[in-house]
Amino acid sequence: MFSFMWYTPHSPEYCKTGLQQMLEITDLIDGNLKHASKLSFHFMIGSGVLFSIGDYKMAKHFGDRACKVKCDTEAAEDTKATVFEYARFTETYIASITGDRQRVKEGYTKHMEMGKSFASRSPSNRWGRFTTLAMGVQYIDEGEYELAEKLIASHFPHGLIYFIYNVNTHLSFFIEWPCEVLIRLYEFHTKQGKDTKEAVVVMKQVRARMEDLAKTRPGMYRMSGVAYGARLTLILKDRPFADVLSKLKEALDYAAELAVMPQDTITLKQVVALFENSQEGLEIAKEEFEKFCPGCPHVSRTQRLIDELKSGIREPVDLSFVPEIVEENNNTVDDSDPLTAIEKKIVEAKARFTAATDKDEKKSARATMKALIKEKKALEEKIAAEKNAIDIDAKIAELETQLAEANAKAMQAMEEDDEDAEEIAYEEAERLMEELEALKAMSIPKKKLLEAQQKDKAN
Repeated sequence: MFSFMWYTPHSPEYCKTGLQQMLEITDLIDGNLKHASKLSFHFMIGSGVLFSIGDYKMAKHFGDRACKVKCDTEAAEDTKATVFEYARFTETYIASITGDRQRVKEGYTKHMEMGKSFASRSPSNRWGRFTTLAMGVQYIDEGEYELAEKLIASHFPHGLIYFIYNVNTHLSFFIEWPCEVLIRLYEFHTKQGKDTKEAVVVMKQVRARMEDLAKTRPGMYRMSGVAYGARLTLILKDRPFADVLSKLKEALDYAAELAVMPQDTITLKQVVALFENSQEGLEIAKEEFEKFCPGCPHVSRTQRLIDELKSGIREPVDLSFVPEIVEENNNTVDDSDPLTAIEKKIVEAKARFTAATDKDEKKSARATMKALIKEKKALEEKIAAEKNAIDIDAKIAELETQLAEANAKAMQAMEEDDEDAEEIAYEEAERLMEELEALKAMSIPKKKLLEAQQKDKAN
């Protein structure tokens, strides 16, 4: 099973060509209580493989089997808890992408309440945040935006970029979930008249991340990544729309050539139709989604796009649109940057002060300069504070990855009865855990303190 973890980042075709091997591996370890964690992980990965190639029924079957894996009664509590988390994550993500809304809620609830069964454990950040995001996406699909916002408050918007993983190339929900949250909550906040500046910043980061991964990774980043990147561009309005449509069609040709990831192919067709303002094209995409997996969330999402076009809520895409500010190397050149604008005003105020001959005029220019310098300093501190907060989140994500690797080494050493290697790995895991907990402890309070400081200075 682990071969899929190594091959799929480089060859999503392996999901199809290696399918028989995956099924044969299942027979080798099925029912072996000593390998419960491996079997549970196997079903977790296998269900995603099966869904990606279009076999949603077998994907559900594997998801169900992940929930029925039993541990040896003598297994350590941590092993039992790990198997439990694998099951809950698999149950939730398969239910989410196949449209089983009730089971999403059940899987999420059981995961969040795992402390009732494992007193020493709470949902791990690695798996807990994914089941939480799945529940948040479902709330959004149900129109419960306030519930979604409250549930994923710790991830929205800056934390969403850390869901764009580079581990696999066939599990497009890694792209779908954060992008759906970004787009839909942005639209919701815009209607409410709320500030969306931070969401816009993260949209650019997410799009850049997907484009960067597409340079070295095949599969979803060159298909769903292009589709959702185009959706983000419709909001950002920072690229010529005709060029975006051209890239969508190139991605569609690539998808047809790859011919192993049907959902990604239909997603591209959906967004092409959206750019071409084709209700007929959207209807076709909806029918193909329904045929691919009856009742999957993409069916209702596509219907929503059709309804919005028909009603006029959604403006038709103007393919002649060219932004006034053109990108250079994926970085927007914007002379209206707030810091640049303040610096320009300071220069103008200095010139006015120097040229002034009247006492009152000099006094006025000097007061303007002082106010602008104060404003510039406050803005610089705010920018530094935001960067510092994001840096902490990035370090947390890095430590979580290192911790997962250390735990995997420890488990491997334990299975190989290598006590020395096991001890070294667990010591490393404990060190990483302590560092991670310390960072998490300072992350939220520090952000709140910085926000309070900025608020005080603004007042």
